Amino acid sequence: MGNVAYILGVLCGFLFGLFVVIIIRRLNKEKSCLKERYDERQKIAQGMAYKTAYFVLLLYIGIVLLLAEGQFTEMFLSFAGLWLGICISITVFVVICIWKDAYISLNENTKVFLLTFGALELMNFVGVVRIILEHEPLIADGKLTSSCLNPITCIMLAVVMTAFYIKLRYNRRCEQEEEDV
Repeated sequence: MGNVAYILGVLCGFLFGLFVVIIIRRLNKEKSCLKERYDERQKIAQGMAYKTAYFVLLLYIGIVLLLAEGQFTEMFLSFAGLWLGICISITVFVVICIWKDAYISLNENTKVFLLTFGALELMNFVGVVRIILEHEPLIADGKLTSSCLNPITCIMLAVVMTAFYIKLRYNRRCEQEEEDV
């Protein structure tokens, strides 16, 4: 029964998150006459980022399967192990898009982006603290447990926010150098 409750909890959390995203997108569309638009350069960069992220995910799955088949480790053959691969792939996509100025559309506000990701980071960090305080195991029976989900997501969000911050600083420095010339 506990396994069914866990699956229902994950499903409800996913559906709630999807519902919140749909509501936010509708409010943004009503608030602004302009739809979120990406120029051609951004769409090309996003396509390249999608392709790279896809191949990174394939590589991750291939390595995990080879490790398991070779009896080296089956640690990553769990939901958390697969989530790790998904998060690595998402991180690759987002970081490439950020670096090529293709993640934020032409009329989106970077402050909203930073606040949203900051809130998500904070929520996941609270989950990590809870896991530490309750001494939940990250590995059980030789596999990553569901307790790894928050730390994995927390690391992913930290990498994305760091990349975004570095890109903002880089853009500001380039603008200042252009003004000085």
